Amino acid sequence: MKSVCTLVLIGLVMIMDVIVVHGQQEREIEDITGRYSFLNPDDLLGILDEDGELRGFIEVLQEDDESDDVFSYTITRGVHKDNQINFKTDTIHGITYRFSGKVQISRERNSTQRGFILLVGTIRIEKNESLIGKGKTEERRVVLESLASE
Repeated sequence: MKSVCTLVLIGLVMIMDVIVVHGQQEREIEDITGRYSFLNPDDLLGILDEDGELRGFIEVLQEDDESDDVFSYTITRGVHKDNQINFKTDTIHGITYRFSGKVQISRERNSTQRGFILLVGTIRIEKNESLIGKGKTEERRVVLESLASE
């Protein structure tokens, strides 16, 4: 009888552990306002989440051979609903960024640490290289990390 009770107790503990872990992974994030890493170490994504409507910018430092300029792309359309996020920027010099993915919370970090919120998905870089509309699109799977709060 004692071994049956022990097995039942172990089973209940295992079920509770699965429920708690699943609850942490599926926890909805209501506001993702903040600063995030972008494609390169010197690039920055800034998001303002106003009831699911996203505003913000992406600052991209140009390649060394191009210039030392920083281009600031404005988020023209953006939505955060449940754990889904999508946004599109304006176009500068024929380049537009689109992101589609999910918002996740890192269980290993707290809200003041880098990487507490993760934006996991696909970034599309649309490059229109001519006035007649010919261009190319590059797609990358990315994980954009929230930066540490000050």
